[in-house]
This record gives sequence, structure tokens and C-alpha cells, in this order.
Amino acid sequence: MKATFSQRLDITRTSGYCRDSMTQVLVSGMKISPEGRVEDVHARLGTDGNGEEKLAGECTACGKWNGSIAQRLERSNVLCKTDFYREWRRKMWERSVLDAVFNLIGSVRAEPTTVANVASYYTEEVGDMVWDLSQLLRGWRAITLMYGFEERMYGAAEKSGADEPCTLIPEMYPYVRFFPARAIHFSDHRNVISPPFHLLLKSRLHSSDLG
Repeated sequence: MKATFSQRLDITRTSGYCRDSMTQVLVSGMKISPEGRVEDVHARLGTDGNGEEKLAGECTACGKWNGSIAQRLERSNVLCKTDFYREWRRKMWERSVLDAVFNLIGSVRAEPTTVANVASYYTEEVGDMVWDLSQLLRGWRAITLMYGFEERMYGAAEKSGADEPCTLIPEMYPYVRFFPARAIHFSDHRNVISPPFHLLLKSRLHSSDLG
């Protein structure tokens, strides 16, 4: 029997998951090619005011073995940053917001589209929903996304999303019942969705609630 959202949170807290010393890896900056090769897909966004290079969508690891994880990925030419848990957690949620918003917006179109096209042609919709979610995370999980998160999301989506079709996973949406919201159902992936958007997006983010 599948555990409920609240039950899973209790399990993770009781078992001590997602703590400072536990090794966790965010692998959003890599993909496996059709030929079976590992490819780095992080984006470079130029330099900031201090002359430091700005990156988006890179892999990152935290915890006891973060250095070992990073070295193994870098042997395959995949950039992997090493972070303390709190920084890793913010990056994990940033990626979760990207996956939720871009896929949801792209999936309600009458015609299929890709994550990269959403980044190029639906900037207003993405911006509204991303900021709504950032405020939600601040109150719901006491997490503040790092400065410049919008630019990084667009950069990562444009770099790695050209061949990534926007999709929704219907199995995620029953979890919306754990939040105060009107009932919303998907008979297919192109139904019209009414605000508040963040209540739907919360359900898509349930797989990241361990953080």
C-alpha cells in the first residue's frame, strides 16, 4: 500500500534521511545519450559583476562522500559541485521548481512542445508561476531560492531541454488532496488549469519532499 504524503514525511524524519552528513546527489547536469555515453548538459551564462562564471543546471553533491561523487562524475567530464546540505537543498528545490513549472506549462498546449520552447516563448507564464512557488517555499518549507534563480532556470531549460518533451505524470496528482485546494482532475494532459497554480505544482514536487 502506497504511503501517504504525511506518512512519508514522518518516515524520513524518523529514519534520519536528508541530514547534513548523508550523501545526496543532484544529477540534473548530466544525461545518458542514445549511445549510452554520459554527457554534461549544464549551461554557462557568462560572468557576474565580480567576474565569476555563472553556471546553471550543474550536478551537485553534499554529505560525507560529496568529494568522491564529484571526482567520479568529473572523470566522465561531468561538472559536479560540492555543497553543504543547506545549499544543496536550495539547488534541489530550484531544479524541482523548474521541472514542475516548465513541464506543466508545456503540457497544457494543444500541441506537444519541449522544455526549451517553453523557456523561449512562455517567459511571462513561467515567471509568474516561478515567483509564486518561490514565495510558497519560503512559507511552507522555510527555503529561499538563491539570487538569480530565474536566469538559471531559463539557461538550464534552453541548454538541456531542446530534446525533452513536456510531460506530466498523472500518478503524482492524487497527492494534491493533502493540501487545501479545489479538486482538480486530469482526464488528459491538456486540460485547462485555473489558479492557484502552486497547488498543482506542489503535487508535482512531492517526490522532492524528502528535502
